[in-house]
Amino acid sequence: MIFAISKLAWIKQQQQKLRSQEREVPREYIDRESHYLWGKRYLLNITEKDAPPKLQIQHGKLLLQVRPGTDHLHKQAVMDESYRQQIKAALPLLIAKWERLMGVQVAG
Repeated sequence: MIFAISKLAWIKQQQQKLRSQEREVPREYIDRESHYLWGKRYLLNITEKDAPPKLQIQHGKLLLQVRPGTDHLHKQAVMDESYRQQIKAALPLLIAKWERLMGVQVAG
């Protein structure tokens, strides 16, 4: 306890350093940009095609298909929607697992 108290100034300084660090570089949604999904790193591969937008995962790559001229905000929206769908699909299994492990039940 005394040791921790004697290091309090150093601890607060380290906490401040951590808080001021930028956690993630803002995404530009360009080819070969790194993105993380389920804790794994993927390279983004963008294809422009006159077809509905979609996102696929293949061999360590996120394959993003968008219409020609799509801006980065729309690319982000396509990816965010795909992530939402993946989370919705994974949630029932995760809830069942953690309910059992924690001995609780999700309400609603």
